[in-house]
Amino acid sequence: MEVSVIIEVSAETLDDEIPMDIGLGSIKNEVLKMLQTGGPKAVVEYLQMTTASWKSATVKIAVAGKSKAGKSSFINAIRGVDHTDEAFAKEGRGEKSLDVQEYRHTKNKRIIYCDLPGYGNISMTRKTFLEKVQLLEYDIFLIFVYPVPSEDDAWLVAQLMEADRGFCFVRAKIDQDMKNAPKMGKTEKDVLVEIREKVSSAVKVMPAIEDVELFLISKKNLSIGEMDELIAFIEMKIPKLKFEAVLLTLTAFSNQVIEKKYQFFKDRISSLSLAIALDGDIKYHGYFLAYSEIMMYFEAFELNAIFDPEIPNLTHPFSESCIYKLLDSLREKVPGVFKQIVPIYNWVATYRVCKRFFTQLLDELKMDYCKMMKFFKKQRENIGISPDGDICPSDCPCVKIKQITF
Repeated sequence: MEVSVIIEVSAETLDDEIPMDIGLGSIKNEVLKMLQTGGPKAVVEYLQMTTASWKSATVKIAVAGKSKAGKSSFINAIRGVDHTDEAFAKEGRGEKSLDVQEYRHTKNKRIIYCDLPGYGNISMTRKTFLEKVQLLEYDIFLIFVYPVPSEDDAWLVAQLMEADRGFCFVRAKIDQDMKNAPKMGKTEKDVLVEIREKVSSAVKVMPAIEDVELFLISKKNLSIGEMDELIAFIEMKIPKLKFEAVLLTLTAFSNQVIEKKYQFFKDRISSLSLAIALDGDIKYHGYFLAYSEIMMYFEAFELNAIFDPEIPNLTHPFSESCIYKLLDSLREKVPGVFKQIVPIYNWVATYRVCKRFFTQLLDELKMDYCKMMKFFKKQRENIGISPDGDICPSDCPCVKIKQITF
């Protein structure tokens, strides 16, 4: 009986009962075909593979440039590690190393930041560099320049253009320049304009690199400078699947990053909800799909922590009991009647319940993130720290957290 119902599912049925929004529309034909030939189990496996495909993406980001240009500091900051972590990249290592140093992200080992050796010197000639560094192995090159691009940087740009690899210039350490601005009677904006003009002047004598994108960033604090613009550039230059993998490892250093994460999860709600609906039993396998998604939300918004002091007015303060309450509320809403008699009714009803549940939870956790950031901003101000200042000291309230998982 169940098989005959599956065969009768048509495009019109899915259009009427399960609206094909952004998150599901692109795979509509595949879903229909699998329902008609392989049944719900085949569709569930397909949807799971589709929504989790980013997990299998390997991304190698090359961090090039001369030593002391801010490469190691960037690699540490973008991975959210400090000097006490085993994965910490020691500064100045590029002067001694003649090999590529790989630093895997602690949240996803497939995201690899590669500190390339310096080039254009006695110990590492340009020829030796190309032998050591296979340009086609990397998805994108971030060329750190300090204070301005050199002839060797121009040479690397020419090699990357020939190899058809994405690249840009990164000028780090702007926080140091900005700190000195008041002493020179200048504003921070004036300093940034001067830095860009100096780089432009150096580039004018090297025509081959005059159109290279340049991003000004801090040495350690990702919220200072043009990190949002740099992330947007990376998004344009690497495949979507790979960028999604990178995105989910980024710390929530700006509203733009949070918005990108929010949209990523929102786009997958339809596929996830249909996978849970067709799975047949929210109490078992579908339960684990929901659990995994909820935990990803908390981690993406950096709410998977025990905070000291406690943040007031959070809709979902993170704890083991909070997660299980959310899962219980989802299971209570899922219909249990007519399951054997009318499978399509059960699928549609469960799909709608799941979609509403995940949409509401995603919105609420995004708001919780905003509450958290406002709270920490106030805490910083109370102890005399500029809201957009340098890295927090050890006694700052916002670093007194313990990330936990279950």
